[in-house]
Amino acid sequence: HYGWDWGPRFVTSGIWRPVYLEAWDSVKIRDVHFILDTLEKERALYRAVVEVEAAAEMEAVIKIAVEGKGKKPASRTCILKPGLNRETLDFVIEKPRLWWPNGLGEPYLYDLKTTISLDGLEMDRQTETIGVRTIKLVQNKDERGKTFYFEVNGVPVFAKGANYIPNDNFLTRVTPEKYEHIVKSAREANMNMLRVWGGGIYENGLFYDLCDRYGILLWHDFMFACSLYPGDDAFLDNVRVEASENIRRLRNHPSIALWCGNNEIDTAWSHDTPGGWGWKEKFSPEIQEKLWGDYRELFYHIIADAVSENDASRSYWPSSPLADYDARASYSSTSGDIHYWGVWHGLERFEAFQDYIGRFMSEYGFQSFPSLAAVKKFTVPSDWDIESDVMRSHQRSGYGNRRIMEYMDLCHRKPKDFPSTLYVSQVMQADAIQAAIEAHRRSKPYCMGTLFWQINDCWPVASWSSIDYYGEWKALQYFAKKAYADVIVSPFIRQGNLEVTVISDLLKSFKGTLAIDILDFEGRNLKSRSMPVSIPPNSSSLCFRENTDGFLQGLDVKRVFLRVGLEGPGVQASNQFYFVPSKDLDLPRPAVDVKVKPAREGFSVELRTDRLAKNLFLSAEGVEGFFSDNYFDLLPGEEMRVFFRTRDLAADFQSQLKWTSLVESY
Repeated sequence: HYGWDWGPRFVTSGIWRPVYLEAWDSVKIRDVHFILDTLEKERALYRAVVEVEAAAEMEAVIKIAVEGKGKKPASRTCILKPGLNRETLDFVIEKPRLWWPNGLGEPYLYDLKTTISLDGLEMDRQTETIGVRTIKLVQNKDERGKTFYFEVNGVPVFAKGANYIPNDNFLTRVTPEKYEHIVKSAREANMNMLRVWGGGIYENGLFYDLCDRYGILLWHDFMFACSLYPGDDAFLDNVRVEASENIRRLRNHPSIALWCGNNEIDTAWSHDTPGGWGWKEKFSPEIQEKLWGDYRELFYHIIADAVSENDASRSYWPSSPLADYDARASYSSTSGDIHYWGVWHGLERFEAFQDYIGRFMSEYGFQSFPSLAAVKKFTVPSDWDIESDVMRSHQRSGYGNRRIMEYMDLCHRKPKDFPSTLYVSQVMQADAIQAAIEAHRRSKPYCMGTLFWQINDCWPVASWSSIDYYGEWKALQYFAKKAYADVIVSPFIRQGNLEVTVISDLLKSFKGTLAIDILDFEGRNLKSRSMPVSIPPNSSSLCFRENTDGFLQGLDVKRVFLRVGLEGPGVQASNQFYFVPSKDLDLPRPAVDVKVKPAREGFSVELRTDRLAKNLFLSAEGVEGFFSDNYFDLLPGEEMRVFFRTRDLAADFQSQLKWTSLVESY
């Protein structure tokens, strides 16, 4: 890797995947492509295209068996010619169980075994795992532009997730456990999509297997990002093979939702339009046309043709972001996808997330530092200053530390020390992305996807990640889990009015009760509203609006907060909202009562407080484990139970458990 604003420059070289010799007799299965032709409730009709290499002309029998079904395999006798043969075989899966993205149903998988036999003797076999599902990218014109959303099994899916980069600078160090932790964490945080970023790698098969298993859809870039590429015949021929081989390798995975040509090259060049990253201005008009022609050939012909020839059932998108198949993206695009970086790079306030919403938000983000526990793994105490040489070397963005502190000045009081600075940076990052996610989900169905940058890290670093290099969930991952829940309540102030919106990804309607309360920091209820609500399926519903000044009349906004709650059959959701930035809150110092009880595979932690404990952070230094919730607001008079999962059941967890809240950081 040649370095980026979250990763160092380590240009590795060498053989990094297995090399082996393979011998075969007479006949060999080279590839099997399973194509869903018809999906009905009672049956799924598939067409299998089987590529077979034969050493001579022969009669062979190809069979496809759906494992575990106990049904006679589909079979076909064919005459093979010397060399590569392509044979087609139809088969049926009766009463199919569908593959669904996380949150919408079970991601059910079928094992299919393809065999080839000569004179009754099996010569070769290949086993593939598939999911029965339909998927398409829906781009229909409407009154505001053009839609951009994924439809799975006929259901419009609001994509909830993050961008994904390689898990390590040195790719051979990534263990199966690391892969599973990241993908499983996506599932546990209620995500249903990851975007495989084009500056990384075509991942190991295990990654795609895990996404299939956990119901994680993949927006998959081809491996081109943030740069111009050669246009000579040798390079283009090489890309043609690279793209085709990877499409063929991955096309049977139900998790693959979209093939995308590249990351940000279209918007970086911005041909025939002002803007871009200053690339084209370095060249004469003649050279500009030549370079743009090479770009078009690569991403609108070479790779586009590779997709249509090898995986015609899936959509192709030439670049991300893009407004239309052949139109630049901007922050005001009403079609295509948007990468919005006004918050962070543009130093815009978090409220700006509500002002710049596209049809699909495929990239946006906000940085934080790693936790103190993570920092201790690559520093000594003399390094514990964000401007120390070691900490600066673990910040690859040129103005990253400055930008964090600029936002901290806007949102928070100055932290009292280094550990508090790390902690507050994570709270601030989580607040920023929560604001974005809720804004995007409130705008459903105009906006139908939100993928923040980024879920993982390739080394221990200050970055936009929600899970650090060591696998620890940052505050953002915990906040994302709540913001991505199937049903959320989202309060927001718009044009002087307090609004409360209920967003539901459930595929059925429900009725419930919406409670809106103003509490002070000691837990006293100062004002209440309660109303019945009826929520349609797969919807965003504005359920409450009132003038903010009137609603808050006579109340000190520095000493109160809003709590909204929703109760319905099998549905429960809640959220808090503060009327001023955290730096302006007159927070009391809470007395938190903590009780620890041994439990299966860990410890149960019971928490109570006499006053609001905002962004309560639990830690257990020296004990490897995982808190089921963290960085949450503990409300006075309410009991909170958190589970700490650990293998170290003999640890003195009670004495090592520590807590802090936002007011203690000042």
